[in-house]
Amino acid sequence: MLPDARTFTDLRSRWRAAWPMTGLLACRPDGAAARGRHPGGPPQQLAAQAVAEALRWGEPCVIGAAGMFCWAVPVMHNALVTGGLVAWIAETAL
Repeated sequence: MLPDARTFTDLRSRWRAAWPMTGLLACRPDGAAARGRHPGGPPQQLAAQAVAEALRWGEPCVIGAAGMFCWAVPVMHNALVTGGLVAWIAETAL
């Protein structure tokens, strides 16, 4: 199951402290944001692709599109994908 709002907020603040030029969101399997969406985040299709590729390969992999690079970790419950945590960085930040 995806993290609740409080857990996600804590996770995102720790993530940004370690990686200040990146973003983090929790999404459903179709890439729709459940937590953490903001205007600079990846499009829904890119988030879904990042989750699907991480699941397929068994590890995060970097996907580049829409002027950003994304990587994800699937979130599962009883062997079912419930969504994913997607991180990204804009190409201009590199």
